[in-house]
This record gives sequence, C-alpha cells and structure tokens, in this order.
Amino acid sequence: MTDKIYNPRRRTGVVKSSEVALLVVFTALVAAATMVLSVYFPLTRGYFNLGETMVYLAALVGGPVVGAFAGGVGSALADILLGYTAFAPGTLLIKAAEGAVAALLYRRLRKVSVPNALLLSAIVVGL
Repeated sequence: MTDKIYNPRRRTGVVKSSEVALLVVFTALVAAATMVLSVYFPLTRGYFNLGETMVYLAALVGGPVVGAFAGGVGSALADILLGYTAFAPGTLLIKAAEGAVAALLYRRLRKVSVPNALLLSAIVVGL
C-alpha cells in the first residue's frame, strides 16, 4: 500500500499521507473545540467557542490548504451537529477564508521575525 495520494498541482504529483493526516486531525480538532468548548447565549440562541484557536493553529502549522479545509469543514460540521444547519454554508466559506488568510498572512510576515509575525497575524486576523 502506498502512502501517497495523487495531486496534479504539485511538482512531485503526490500528497504525503502525513499531510492528509494533519488535515483530518485539525478538522476534527476544530469541530471538537467548537462543540465542546462553547458558551451559549440564550438571548440570541448563539454561542461563542474556542474553535477559532484551532483554526488559527491549523493555519499556522499546516499552511493555507490545511487552515482553509480544517476551518471551513470543521466549523460547518460543528454547526450541523449542533443544530445550526442554516448557518453551515456561510460558516464553511467564512471559516475557510479565515484559515487561508491567517496562514498566508503568517507566511508573509514570517520573514520579519517569529514573535512579531505571530503578533501581527493575531491582531489582523482577529479584526
């Protein structure tokens, strides 16, 4: 059994199984953190969660593809499982963009210095 999956956009043409595992693990972490670590607001019937931290962690560790996929799919999956199905499509798009932007911003600012890049990434993405 091979540990590589075909990917036509890469020079080598394959994605390592470790990259796929990273994508799956971060997607599960985003969904779990969103569902388990939530504070509900009865007045608005909404909630605040710590899934955001996992989206940013996925983006910083895995890059824009992992950040976008884990953020979008993990958050949308949590919305569906928590009963907020009407918000799942919007959540998918918004969180995917958030994960991709966070990773691209970090890559761009990484050349400055690591502490400054993390700080600037957190400030800009948090806005």
